Amino acid sequence: MIRLILDHSKEENISLQEELETVKLYLHIESLRMNHNFDFKIDIDEKVMTENIMIPPMLIQPFVENAIWHGLMPSKNEKKLTIKVFNLSDDVLTIHIDDNGIGRLKSSKNKININEHQSQGMALTVQRLHYLNVQNSIIIIDKTDQQNQALGTLVSIHLHLKNQ
Repeated sequence: MIRLILDHSKEENISLQEELETVKLYLHIESLRMNHNFDFKIDIDEKVMTENIMIPPMLIQPFVENAIWHGLMPSKNEKKLTIKVFNLSDDVLTIHIDDNGIGRLKSSKNKININEHQSQGMALTVQRLHYLNVQNSIIIIDKTDQQNQALGTLVSIHLHLKNQ
């Protein structure tokens, strides 16, 4: 995985297939580290030609890392992470990173009591995407039930593939 990340860091863009392979390796390593404490699934729509779509490297990983460390690990429930890749339209690729963790509100309260470094991964990724195409977007949804209890977080990345 480290070799892949180093190789990809030299590139402006890599294929979506390469990015997903790196994310899958990362998920396997984190799962091993956590004694298989969470389940994950990567679901790619068959219409998405992952080998032909070029994206910036390390686009997905910062959001997956946040889901694991800040959403799933503090949870006492069964932990699940799903990554879905599909075409929203002919020229918009959508990537969902969906977890059933404790949610951002509770996670932010946990961070108040912990002296940790400030992660820049998500902010840098948003900046990189806007630099490539101002129509690209990242939407973060706090999932809740009818009683407003957290059900996890959904990160929705929308990449406009034309005119990049």
